[in-house]
Amino acid sequence: MKMQRKNFTLFELLISVGLLVILAVVLLRTLVLTTDYWKYSAEQSEVYNDAKMIMAQLNSDISNMLYRRSVSQATTTSEVAIPLYSSHLNNVTYTWMRNPFYGSNATFGWCIGMVTRTDMQIAQSGTAGSVSTTDSMNLDHSNICKVVYVFYPPALSGNAPFNSSNNIPGANNGVLVRGYVNENVNSTGLESGSHYLSGGRSLQNFYEGAMPSYNTATAVQMADGIIEFRLDPYSYNSSSRTFSAVSTTSNDGMSNVDVLRLTLTMMPVEKLNEYRDMVNDNSVSAAEREAYFNKHSRRFTRTYWVNRMAF
Repeated sequence: MKMQRKNFTLFELLISVGLLVILAVVLLRTLVLTTDYWKYSAEQSEVYNDAKMIMAQLNSDISNMLYRRSVSQATTTSEVAIPLYSSHLNNVTYTWMRNPFYGSNATFGWCIGMVTRTDMQIAQSGTAGSVSTTDSMNLDHSNICKVVYVFYPPALSGNAPFNSSNNIPGANNGVLVRGYVNENVNSTGLESGSHYLSGGRSLQNFYEGAMPSYNTATAVQMADGIIEFRLDPYSYNSSSRTFSAVSTTSNDGMSNVDVLRLTLTMMPVEKLNEYRDMVNDNSVSAAEREAYFNKHSRRFTRTYWVNRMAF
């Protein structure tokens, strides 16, 4: 007996095609999600690496920092013999992007100035910012120098005070710059051969005035994509085991600093540019901006103990 061959019906073919389409969509969606997740992970990994590098460099500079108060003049007990400065950056002249969670005054520039030992030899005479990497025993060179960190918040409009010759590619994207200052800084408010407080100049003016004029030999971009950067000074009371904020308004630096507390908020630069567009777009709600910020930004904190030198 001859067996009759049974063919697929149109309905069965449609079901098969439908199942294949559903499977293809699921696989494509999985591929897209995997790609997006890989990109997101790569971006966040870069943020974590930049934060780790910043914290490591700060740890190196602070742990090698020279800082102490002078007791040579009893009438000026607040005088700092080897000064330290860490406070808001006042010469931000452009409109900057703010952190949505900390109010209108939460995201601003920051300036840190200290005397520390470094792995480079800095010329103490000659042109401003001159650096020697030689192993010379010349007394005009020393690895003890003034190091300055300056954070310029992301620009909404206008530009940070760096030009193309400064080799700071992320100047307008929330940039942290580290550099050196020698005694012959010659920039706005600073004359050649000036010292910290000559002519009543404050440490704030000294460090803030020097940074924008740095050349490529001394100014190094550490990272961009930074929304918030601050290094708040505190003193520690061992009896009560409490911390109290240290005043940063003194012209001659900060006294009795025991702790510097870092607050660092970062975002991938590409996401920062997208967030900037959202901030400038009035049609985007505050909730949407906040959700985007929460998803892509990362906040880091760290405490550095300061070893004050005793006489």
